[in-house]
Amino acid sequence: MLSFWGNEYIAALISDNIVVILPILYPALFEMSKTHWNQQIVQLTQSVLRYLHDVNRVLYDEVASQYRQNLVKYVTVILSVLFMYFVSAVGAASAASVFQVVT
Repeated sequence: MLSFWGNEYIAALISDNIVVILPILYPALFEMSKTHWNQQIVQLTQSVLRYLHDVNRVLYDEVASQYRQNLVKYVTVILSVLFMYFVSAVGAASAASVFQVVT
């Protein structure tokens, strides 16, 4: 998939349809740019993200912001579920002492 970006025709098609394509591609490209083990893939992915940013900066910023908001929601849900599991496993009194907030 990343090798297609070297093809001008494919890049032009993506540019022409950026409104549809960017929301689909952004999450995978962002995660790959942060977590892939191969440095060449990371660099290529970052180049694709820069290209997409240059094609439509406003849309790119909107999609990136929406992705971050969704990520925060997912993490919040996961932490809530883990906390409820922890409370049910150790009991409310023990959980309260572990998670006591110092004010």
